[in-house]
Amino acid sequence: MCGWIINGLKYTGVDAQFAPINDIISNGRKISGNAQTRRDGMLLQHGTILYDLNVVKMFSLLNVSKEKISDKMIKSAEERVTSVKSQTGASFEELYKSILRGFTEYKDYGIGMLSPGELRRAEELEKTYSSDAWNFSR
Repeated sequence: MCGWIINGLKYTGVDAQFAPINDIISNGRKISGNAQTRRDGMLLQHGTILYDLNVVKMFSLLNVSKEKISDKMIKSAEERVTSVKSQTGASFEELYKSILRGFTEYKDYGIGMLSPGELRRAEELEKTYSSDAWNFSR
């Protein structure tokens, strides 16, 4: 699946490569992190694609103490990560369409709509997984 993400990123003009075991890099800097699990014949893939990046804001939102956040730490993060917007200037819509193309081009399937039953189930799952009881139970 990372290959499909890489293809999508390339359609936006990002020079992306896979960096084992779960990162995608561009010009030596991380642009995407991913994880995957397989159970009972099913696959779950999730990850991030950095569209835009504000390192100062990122650290202010993370649970990192102010003592640990330094100019050096921010500089280090800026040197290790990059974003689609900073590399290509692509709009979010362009990135979306490119990733969609990366996932569907040359495949025997396309993107469709959820059935009414699938939509109802998704709404049920949303209630479960967006609840404080679920998210703070650990």
